[in-house]
Amino acid sequence: MKSSLFLLMFLILGLFLVSSCSQEKAEKTDMEVTADTSSAMYISADMLTYPEDVTCGMDLHKHAIADTAIYEGQLYGFCSEYCKNKFKEDPKAVLAQYESEKK
Repeated sequence: MKSSLFLLMFLILGLFLVSSCSQEKAEKTDMEVTADTSSAMYISADMLTYPEDVTCGMDLHKHAIADTAIYEGQLYGFCSEYCKNKFKEDPKAVLAQYESEKK
C-alpha cells in the first residue's frame, strides 16, 4: 500500500515538473520572438513627418534613424536618443524653431 502511494506521488510530481518546464519554454520562446520582431522593424525617412531630425536638422535620408517619437499623430525621426529627449522636453518649441529655420 505504501509503495503504491509513493509511486502515485512520484508520478504526479513528475507530471507537474514536465508541464511546468514546457510552459516555461513556451513563454521564453514567445519573448524571443517578440524581441526579434521588434529589432527587425525598419523605418524609412520617407515615413517620417520631416526627412530631417527636427532637433538638430540632420538629414535622415543620408544618416541612420536612431530613434522615433510620435507627437500629435505625427512620426518624427531622430539621429540619437539625445535629440529625441531634447524634443520630448518641449516639442512645440523644437518644431517652431525647426519650421522657422526651414523658411
